[in-house]
Amino acid sequence: MKNLNKNNNEFITDPFEIMNPDIRWVPGPGQNDLFQSAYEKFLPPLVHKIRKTVKKWRDKDYKGASKTSKALLNFWFNREHWIKKEGQKIKFQYYFAQREAIEAIFEPKK
Repeated sequence: MKNLNKNNNEFITDPFEIMNPDIRWVPGPGQNDLFQSAYEKFLPPLVHKIRKTVKKWRDKDYKGASKTSKALLNFWFNREHWIKKEGQKIKFQYYFAQREAIEAIFEPKK
C-alpha cells in the first residue's frame, strides 16, 4: 500500500477523482510509520478488500450487474449532470467516496 501526503506530487486534490484503493492519504511526510500502525489497527478489515473488489468490478463495466443496475450506475456516474445554483448551471458530480459506497451496494456478492 502506498501512502501519500500533500507534499507528494501524486497527491489527489480533486474530491471527485477516484482514488486507487492501494493509495492512502497520510497527514505529513514524517508520519508514515505512525499512520500505517494506526491504519492497520483502526480500519475495519474488509474495507480495503471491498474497495479493491469494487474497483475491479467498475473497471469491467459492472460485469454481472442486472440491466437495470447497470443503467442506473452508468446514468449516475458516466453522464454529465447539471444543476441550477444561484441562477447558474453548474456540473454535479458525486465525490469518489460516495460513488464507491453506491457501487459497493450494487456489486454482485459471491
